[in-house]
Amino acid sequence: MLSPGISGTYKIIGGAEPYQVVSSNSSVATASVVGDAFTIGAVLPGSAQITIRDASGSRLTIAVSNTAAPLALSVPSTLAMSVGSLRTVQVAGGVPPYRVGSSNEAVLTASAAGSVVTLAPLASGAANIAITDAAGDSISVSVSVGAAADLFTTAPSSLNLGQGVSQTFTILGGRSPYYVATGNPATVSASVAGSTLTVTGGAPGSGTIAVRDSMGATVTVAVTVCNQTPL
Repeated sequence: MLSPGISGTYKIIGGAEPYQVVSSNSSVATASVVGDAFTIGAVLPGSAQITIRDASGSRLTIAVSNTAAPLALSVPSTLAMSVGSLRTVQVAGGVPPYRVGSSNEAVLTASAAGSVVTLAPLASGAANIAITDAAGDSISVSVSVGAAADLFTTAPSSLNLGQGVSQTFTILGGRSPYYVATGNPATVSASVAGSTLTVTGGAPGSGTIAVRDSMGATVTVAVTVCNQTPL
């Protein structure tokens, strides 16, 4: 018994070389021989017979039965997500490669890379995601997508910094990726790495930073930079 995608190599003993090996159903199991070693490769679930012949015409038949574990996912059959979030789902069992489809791509798209399925919500609503393996078996997930939370940061609306001093904050809500722009680069600089916002004081004075998400929502922070680190 073999699982699809698995192969086994075995030794032929006795008889007269050269040997021939033939599968009765190559869509289920393949067979090849090199010298006195033959290899059986499981392709799809099902049954096949492997026949070994030697130079004198003697035969030996091997019955092969392939079984695959049932398709399974790393998430429950119902899933709640919000617009702008991403979720990866691990596929197990079945017969690779896997295909994935969404019943409503305006709400949720899905893509497969190997055994990992990525779900990307685009708008509020509902969609059904179907994952199908090479044997035609499928498993599905029902996904409800809610609106994304409003964009905000843990930074105050007014921020005081000393020259050369940096502070980090977290960006939440909205839809990633996030971006940041400064109104006075000589006074204040800012950068974003994932959901982390870093603000650094430059020359004394005032400036603003604008944090923006991929949907265009913006949050503004007023920054004042003084000669010394504020208490």
